[in-house]
Amino acid sequence: MDKATEPININTSDDTTINSESIEIENVKLDWPGINISKLNLKAKFAEHNLLELVNIETVDKNLKLELKPKVDGSSKEDLNLVGHSTAKDLVLPLGLPLLINQANMDVVLEGSTFDISNADIALYEGKVTGFSSLKWQKNWQLPGKFKVHNMSARESANLANHTTKVSGRLFADG
Repeated sequence: MDKATEPININTSDDTTINSESIEIENVKLDWPGINISKLNLKAKFAEHNLLELVNIETVDKNLKLELKPKVDGSSKEDLNLVGHSTAKDLVLPLGLPLLINQANMDVVLEGSTFDISNADIALYEGKVTGFSSLKWQKNWQLPGKFKVHNMSARESANLANHTTKVSGRLFADG
């Protein structure tokens, strides 16, 4: 954490309350074995009574951005219920094979112990992947979803797994 940019207002009435307009954390490094996660900048803005108004998460290199806002649907204010949009440009995924995402746009919802990705539109290896998924972690981790691969270069994607593999052509798939 490099610096705090917004002051914290403290109301010293009978019930001491800390009201924050915003919180900003820069250059956060997440340390997770086997995953090389880029440093992150996090910004959160709050409305009256510390109600979350907006969350922005962005890699320091600006290759991945996520913006979340409270979902307006009458659910309890204590429930984790956020909706937003994520974009990526020239992003190498930090786990598994070094998959290069040229560009991505996804609508996301974080609700309780579920993270939904809908309307995913991802450009990679001269092609495109579209689809949706839903990461759930309440009891066991689950990741159901559907995707379509359109016109992706088989040569470039196969080269990720094994540099000596000689493949050519275009890949189309449903999964």
